[in-house]
Amino acid sequence: MAPGQNESPAPSCLLLADRHQGLLEGIQGLLGSMFAAVVTVTDEPSLAEGVRRLQPTLAVLDLGLSPDGLGVLRRLRQLRAEQKIVLLSLHDARAAAEAALRSGADGYVLKRAIAEDLLPAAEAVLAGGRYCSPAVPFDLAGVPKEVDSRASKTPEPATASDREEVES
Repeated sequence: MAPGQNESPAPSCLLLADRHQGLLEGIQGLLGSMFAAVVTVTDEPSLAEGVRRLQPTLAVLDLGLSPDGLGVLRRLRQLRAEQKIVLLSLHDARAAAEAALRSGADGYVLKRAIAEDLLPAAEAVLAGGRYCSPAVPFDLAGVPKEVDSRASKTPEPATASDREEVES
């Protein structure tokens, strides 16, 4: 594009949250060029403070960041309802993806598929859509876009093994 032509500005800030520095560096390598700034955190209090202070364009966080799993996601929604969030997870069960999306995630990416799925997830979420890793046997059409603010907890998964995956 020639100088002086209108270029779309890069989204302002990416907030990455995971306890593993190596994963944070890998994600930063995948998405960093899309954002004017990238901030990494390794715990829930730092994540909450980052969302509050920075109001990032996108937050990418590990489901295992907090001992209570999806609770961190719900707390982020309380802090900043319009926050765009992509959740990373080890769990490929449909019930885990559904619980995450119903709890407020805009995207659900399997950790084992970060290299293939994270960029398309970020692009979809930033464009106002949602994303779920294709390896998860789940159809996004079945989950409403808006989180029901009256829901006080995540819907219960259908089986005990699904419940264990969602809670871990």
